[in-house]
Amino acid sequence: MNRILRRRELRFAATLLLALGTTGLTPKAHGGACIPQNAPTVRLLGGGDVIYHGALLVQAMTEKKGFESLWRDMQPAFKQADMIYANLEGPAARNVGPDGRDNPRASSDYVSDEGTYSLGTEGKSYTFNFHPDGVKAMLAWGRPGTRLVLSTANNHSLDRGSLGIDRTVELLNDLGIPNFGTFHSKQKTPAHVIVEENGVRIGFVGCTYGSNRSGPSQQILGCFDKGAPNQRVLDEVRYARQQADLVIFTPHWGAEYSKTAHVSQKRMAQAVLASGARIILGHHPHVLQPVEIENANEPRRMTVTAYSIGNFVTNQHPYDLRDSQKHEERFPQRVSVLVALRLAKVGGDVEIQSLKFLPTYMTTSHENRRQGRTLVPAFPELYTGNATLKRSVEKALGQIQSIIPASYLAGREQTEGLFNDCGKR
Repeated sequence: MNRILRRRELRFAATLLLALGTTGLTPKAHGGACIPQNAPTVRLLGGGDVIYHGALLVQAMTEKKGFESLWRDMQPAFKQADMIYANLEGPAARNVGPDGRDNPRASSDYVSDEGTYSLGTEGKSYTFNFHPDGVKAMLAWGRPGTRLVLSTANNHSLDRGSLGIDRTVELLNDLGIPNFGTFHSKQKTPAHVIVEENGVRIGFVGCTYGSNRSGPSQQILGCFDKGAPNQRVLDEVRYARQQADLVIFTPHWGAEYSKTAHVSQKRMAQAVLASGARIILGHHPHVLQPVEIENANEPRRMTVTAYSIGNFVTNQHPYDLRDSQKHEERFPQRVSVLVALRLAKVGGDVEIQSLKFLPTYMTTSHENRRQGRTLVPAFPELYTGNATLKRSVEKALGQIQSIIPASYLAGREQTEGLFNDCGKR
């Protein structure tokens, strides 16, 4: 039996009118007609890779505000969403050591030299295992009732072996977090998950180009088969479409740090869309790649292909900020977007009523000494009191503007909410 998750809860009218809070962020309207009154709607916010590595984990495990310090400035945006998607790029396997075996004596805290919860040290090891508290903290994204959905299919899925996958899936299931892409060794369910929110059923299918470590391939859904789209992925998309109102495909694919989509990504995207998916949110390159939007003026047929939306929350930056060349090379890895989609079920079909890309930037402790490393909205006017951070955000926004179509890029007006495309009614 496939996993179908339902949520029935009251939605207050005030929630629909939330602006982006203290930052006053409100993007431009774009796209379809106003949603008919009483039509089931879902406001979905999609992000890329969450990687608790390097000093990011140390900050989260030692700061007073913990993991919240990594995204506190994004909460006003998170609170507007009914559902938030991200890719958890690595296991979160309690008591599993680097050898993939259980270590019952492991500390429940982060201990730098123990190895249970890995930082991922540049030049030494990128074998990840995130502290389970990092996943629990993500449940606080948004407001009470905001649903978190996670993909676990990526090249780090097997970093702690089969047991690492099992413990991660068990953690997510225990926390009630819909997850997909990797499978428990005893699991026999399909490689997708269907989440019902506000009367709209959304299917998620995820896969990865490969794994950094060898292991039981049956526990990870692969995107490709000998370079061609994996037929199993296409079958999962078709099967999910039979049960869901709309299917979102979340591939971990492409070449790291490449700003262009590879031909294999384009072929896969075409095959997946032909199989019934409407939205593609890609990740792994750790930088932004082009966005393709088809049938933009037909909300019921509109498709969105974002080949890579960059990182979500990561520590990818120069370890020595005095190295200007490395700083310049790695800067795009801190530049990303969140995809804001307002989906409405009208007459049995799902319309993409609103599509916006919210620009974001992951700061360094050098740029943001008081708050440390944190994800911030990439609007320079918010940082007039911090010249260093303002320059970085200006640069980040410029890179985003060179990739995302201007009419879909969120702005900073103070009149409407992130998901509101209808204006005054």
